[in-house]
Amino acid sequence: MLLLTVLLFAAVVAAVTLQLRAGVKGQILRREAETLAAVASMQLENSAAEYGGLEVTE
Repeated sequence: MLLLTVLLFAAVVAAVTLQLRAGVKGQILRREAETLAAVASMQLENSAAEYGGLEVTE
């Protein structure tokens, strides 16, 4: 009975750990994507201003 309890506890811990890792990974990827999008947008605007008259559209 003790072995079954330990195995069940280990399975629950493993499942929760995997779910948390997936959630954190998603949050990190979204944050990095937002940062990269902002930097790319800023670079496009700076390039347009540097070369003058070019319009940047999304």
